[in-house]
Amino acid sequence: FGQIKRHQGAREPGGDHAIPIRCGLRAGNDGRHQIGHDDRAPEMAAFGGDGAQHVAIAQMQVPVIGTADREAVHASRTSPLAPPWPEGQGARMPDTSLMQRVRGEAHVTLGRHGLRDLRQAGSAKAILPRTDAPEPEVVFLNTAGGITSGDRLDYMLTLGSGARATAGTQTAERAYRATDGPGRVVTTLKLGAGAHLDWLPQEIIAFEGCDLSRITQVEMAGDATYLGVDTVVLGREAHGETLRAARLDDLRRITRDGVPLHIEHLTLGPDMLNDPACLGGARAMATLVMAGPAVSDALGPLRAVLSAQDVTAHASAWDGRLVARFLSRHPAPLRRALVSAILTLRGRPMPRVWQCEVTT
Repeated sequence: FGQIKRHQGAREPGGDHAIPIRCGLRAGNDGRHQIGHDDRAPEMAAFGGDGAQHVAIAQMQVPVIGTADREAVHASRTSPLAPPWPEGQGARMPDTSLMQRVRGEAHVTLGRHGLRDLRQAGSAKAILPRTDAPEPEVVFLNTAGGITSGDRLDYMLTLGSGARATAGTQTAERAYRATDGPGRVVTTLKLGAGAHLDWLPQEIIAFEGCDLSRITQVEMAGDATYLGVDTVVLGREAHGETLRAARLDDLRRITRDGVPLHIEHLTLGPDMLNDPACLGGARAMATLVMAGPAVSDALGPLRAVLSAQDVTAHASAWDGRLVARFLSRHPAPLRRALVSAILTLRGRPMPRVWQCEVTT
């Protein structure tokens, strides 16, 4: 609301009065709140210490791209503004140059005794909730609710020497239908000498027609310890969605003292998604990587846990690195198996944002 409050009003071409602007929220078919547009009274609830208050704000009609396949691109005209498509051609796809794009960055620096620096801008945010754990917990979130063409989010977490932390995302990230190139998410994690990080983001949910490019870069000191997970869910199972035209480019790179330790590049496109031999019918996959001194000692207990899960999962360890991979036809059993594996390696409960029922 702060951005709306600071808005001083756009001016109509050839006129001196401000074009009124109004944005509201409505629930979409996927449960995500979306910006909505209508002709109701130009006021919005503003929340303060005394409850809800209503404040008049400006009003404008702008084009919005729907998130579900069946949602049409729509826009309304506020004269004398021209519609985003040529006259006489009906409601066609708006000019992408008129579409709002998400930009955001959130950088957190932690030392041995807690927070040192926090910088954030745009739609990327970072919060440090109060917990009972001895080390801080960092939660990154995207206030835009998802990623589509042209969006760019940058997250960075730096741990100083001897610092310990758990970090992740507030909820599953959604990769929405993209019409004009990929959306991009870049995550950089830096671990100083003797630092320990559990990087536990929740899953990426790929919608039909999405185009997402993601890079996760981990830079470790030689004696630091890192535990990280990456989970991808292909389509919304409850909607009966099957991906045919989605694109995902996911690069994960871990270096130790500047030397590459683990590089993994996942690329999915229409050719692979439509090949029955590619994923064998699986619609959810995850990779767990643990790097640090003596991580091979955890391989036996991890394999024992994986053998009891209702998913395809295997683990191996070598040269200070432990890797486990998960594959499942359904997201729910994969999530349970992944949580069980993380609990075995962490030795303590999951972050509260996971809302996890698995305890062992």
